[in-house]
Amino acid sequence: SLVLAEQGSNPNLANETARTWTAGFDLTPWSGAQLSLTFYDIAYWNRIEQSTAHDPFAVLQDGNEWAAVINRAPTPAEIEAICESRQFIGPVATCLASHPAAIVDLRLANLSATRTRGLD
Repeated sequence: SLVLAEQGSNPNLANETARTWTAGFDLTPWSGAQLSLTFYDIAYWNRIEQSTAHDPFAVLQDGNEWAAVINRAPTPAEIEAICESRQFIGPVATCLASHPAAIVDLRLANLSATRTRGLD
């Protein structure tokens, strides 16, 4: 099946966001001895990522992981937007008549979140 890849800038890209929290103490029971303990909790969301190495076929093979960037039911308007974009190389009429099975979005996007916490 034919697949279109969407590339270029992403107008829907949002800022990455983080929440960090730390608490700790330093204890000096006698001269020359010191104990320090810090708890940390860091959460990032809206992390900016790009799907696998600009390869739409690799993205489709790992479809569960990349479901957020795969459109398996593209509308005529979505197909037209890609076919008529500056990034498309080839005859626009051929692209519009192609009936792609999917569109894979290879642009930067807010795809991930990360959380880490522990003691240091």
